[in-house]
Amino acid sequence: MIIAAAAYALDWHDSWITYEKKITEWVEGAAEADAKLLVFPEYAAMEMASLGGKQVAADQEQAMRSVSELVPTMDALFKRLAARNDLLIAAPGGPVFESDKEQPVNQTRLIGPAGSIAAQDKMFLTKAESGDYGMQAGDTVRLFETEHGVIGILPGYDTDFPMIARQMVDAGATVLLVPSFSETAAAYWQLRIGAMARALETYCVVAHSPLVCPVPWLPWQGDGVGAAGIYAPPGFGGADTGVLDEGPMDQPGWAVADVSIEALSQMREDGEASIHMDWAHQEKLSGSVQVAAPAEAEQRARFSRAG
Repeated sequence: MIIAAAAYALDWHDSWITYEKKITEWVEGAAEADAKLLVFPEYAAMEMASLGGKQVAADQEQAMRSVSELVPTMDALFKRLAARNDLLIAAPGGPVFESDKEQPVNQTRLIGPAGSIAAQDKMFLTKAESGDYGMQAGDTVRLFETEHGVIGILPGYDTDFPMIARQMVDAGATVLLVPSFSETAAAYWQLRIGAMARALETYCVVAHSPLVCPVPWLPWQGDGVGAAGIYAPPGFGGADTGVLDEGPMDQPGWAVADVSIEALSQMREDGEASIHMDWAHQEKLSGSVQVAAPAEAEQRARFSRAG
């Protein structure tokens, strides 16, 4: 299976026609590379705020509600593209106002070639999301059974929490998707390091899709920083670094990698390291930490130097 992760920039659109044209070109470009699973970033749906005009886009509340109202229309577009190109697409994420929630959630929607739509809400919000954006955290870990295997989604900050990824992999996931938005290089690297760590700990493939652009017409959102990448346990697919593919920093485009789930399963069984199998052993060690007294530690140091 070929996976494509987007480093995606937001553009201003005066009409739905230009937005649809752009999205179509992006999706069909990945399809031409024989990709079957595509990932767009979180908050990439905010591009649709431009369709409401400058006044709407510049106002946080109006922009978020405008985008949420357009999500069904966006879904319809991606359903057509997924069906036409036989693709599974993690569509651009963004705020969604749902009737049973008081505040919007940060939602990523996975759209299949047969028209299926399933969603993962972000479960760990940044301070900006819970404070400035007034968003509500999700409370359910979901997995998506597809013809390409079982897939989990970790939007942005969720990637930093290893037990969430571990739950997904223990329940059968082999591919984790990380749609993200980082406003600084340090925040991007935190997510990237977390994504690579999740690949190592769980022996799975992680596709990281960041938002990369200055957005002067969304003054409250900030600029996106990062590079798209697809990661795996070091050595998988001949990649000693664990990086199957990566794009340049802050440049729009696709990172693309051909991933064999069968080879990944074989690596899990026969690889030299077995972190994914030994993970549960940590629980047995819980509470077993011993701290040496300073005098005992010094005595040990002297014995070590004497030896």
